[in-house]
Amino acid sequence: SDRARFDDVIIWLLLSTDYRPPPFQENNWSFRINPRVDDPAARQLADVINRTKLRVLRNVRERGGAGLQLVREHGDDRPAYGVAYLTHNTAATMVAGQMNQVRLTLQNTSYRTWTAGGPNPVRLGYRWYRPDGVEVPASLWEDYRANLPYNVPPGETVTLNANLGPPRQAGAYELRWDMVEELRTWFSWQGAPTLNLQVTALPEQNTPPPPRDGGGVSASHNNRLEGEDNLQQALDGNAYTRWSSRQPQQPGMWFQLDLGQARTVSQVRLNNDASPRDYPRGYRLHLSPDGQSWTTVAEKPLNNEPLNVVFSPRQARFIRVEQTGSDPVFWWSIHEIDVAETVKLSASASHNNILVGNDNLSQALDGRPETRWSSNALQQPGMWFEIDLNETRPVSGLTLDTAGSPNDYPRGYIVRLSTDRSQWVEVARDDQNNRAVDVTFSPRIARYIRIEQTGRADRWWWSIHEALVKFAPAGSDRTNWKLSASHNNVLAGADHLAQALDGRPETRWSSRAGQQPGMWFEIDLNETWSVRGLTLDTAGSPNDYPRGYIVRLSTNRIQWVEAARNDRNDRALDITFNPTQARYIRIEQTGRADSWWWSIHEINVKV
Repeated sequence: SDRARFDDVIIWLLLSTDYRPPPFQENNWSFRINPRVDDPAARQLADVINRTKLRVLRNVRERGGAGLQLVREHGDDRPAYGVAYLTHNTAATMVAGQMNQVRLTLQNTSYRTWTAGGPNPVRLGYRWYRPDGVEVPASLWEDYRANLPYNVPPGETVTLNANLGPPRQAGAYELRWDMVEELRTWFSWQGAPTLNLQVTALPEQNTPPPPRDGGGVSASHNNRLEGEDNLQQALDGNAYTRWSSRQPQQPGMWFQLDLGQARTVSQVRLNNDASPRDYPRGYRLHLSPDGQSWTTVAEKPLNNEPLNVVFSPRQARFIRVEQTGSDPVFWWSIHEIDVAETVKLSASASHNNILVGNDNLSQALDGRPETRWSSNALQQPGMWFEIDLNETRPVSGLTLDTAGSPNDYPRGYIVRLSTDRSQWVEVARDDQNNRAVDVTFSPRIARYIRIEQTGRADRWWWSIHEALVKFAPAGSDRTNWKLSASHNNVLAGADHLAQALDGRPETRWSSRAGQQPGMWFEIDLNETWSVRGLTLDTAGSPNDYPRGYIVRLSTNRIQWVEAARNDRNDRALDITFNPTQARYIRIEQTGRADSWWWSIHEINVKV
């Protein structure tokens, strides 16, 4: 056994003293392990052997007899099962039995690739231990395991968003994160380290959270504050607990929320995602300032989805949902009530279309960059992610943040808008995308925004850590704008006027004549705005900026006010001035360029 070099190897662990080497196979190592004396040594022997010659000679006594056979060398001095835990954000305290999400970055320190699929995928798991070292029975906590988003070769890192289920009994525990090769072995059984953390599980809260300002709940059925499916579980912030009628749905059932004081309300949503069939089969939504006089703000006799109602902002203290439908089998359940002063966005997707659990939809809209929605599947054409604004608004762009998962940007995409989810308008497209989506386009009225995948990635999922919609000011729907010009005043053909408003930086309006004093370009906003600036994009024609200009504003196209002037301009026009009421904006040339036309690829009015 005097090898000059001991590489990482594949070994056979043979605990029988009757072992004999196969014919014609060299037996360089001869160790005897007695399983009756030390089982942990037998379990960890594979890892010990696979490190270095010095480690082997230091930890294993060489004795006569049979036991191990070296059958193949590997060039890398790494174990078969190895992991390094680089970063994590595991909380030191959490509510007993309530799921938490933890973000961990791991490194594969073994010589084997971690496989994400197949019969023996590698996953991240955990176990719980009491202070005395006794393992907590698995029946007392939820066993969530995090899948790998792709195969992880030796030496590479991966970031996982893992669900963590603490024990359902309050107390002090030790959490041990561990990797597992399913149906084969935990990594720790092969000598790999675990990430050990001290965690305190707090008793579950039995009172509504403070933001309710002392408000309360009541119901026609199961009107209890304690016990199974009680009222307070519709307010506890836990999507896995619920209030339930505990009877099949019938007309006349009601659920009432007291906000504690009058507030502005414009949206009410009842979350029943964890009980997907327990939505109200029909409903009326009533508001009241005093619990006596009621106003009906929404009604749906035949309902087939969770209640999510948007209406004009109103002052209300009491909110009552009345059941008008019936179901012979399913109860009425509410896991969480969401009341908003301003309309909140909602989302849906072709893949991983869930509102609770790992990488769920709501995590793309929660304002927390460390959480995310993910497709949980490799990118492929036809995947889509859709945002419902819950009201029609002027939209001018979209950003999909993927900074926390930098490789999970879409490899190609189309962005479409719709007011009714039937007719769609394409506003942006990139079939060869290589970065996070950040697009700006001409403002359009829309309620629905759909991003569809046109690319493919063989290793990466599609993830969105935060979806940010760029809203244009009210009245900024540019489809109603009108343009005119002193030169090339056409709406079709080469470099026509509409191409200065189409949201496509590769198209343009152009004068199609050398720049000269007196040329002008005019924008009719179709209504009066408070205007504070103007940008004329010429990046696609970098020499076609105006050599001099005057910007004038008017409400009636008769009386004009000069807002900005530069007779010796040397760049694209981008100006800001004091807010001024205007419907018409005219940019007049004061300079000259015989060799260059005047071009505008895109207009942006600052209001």
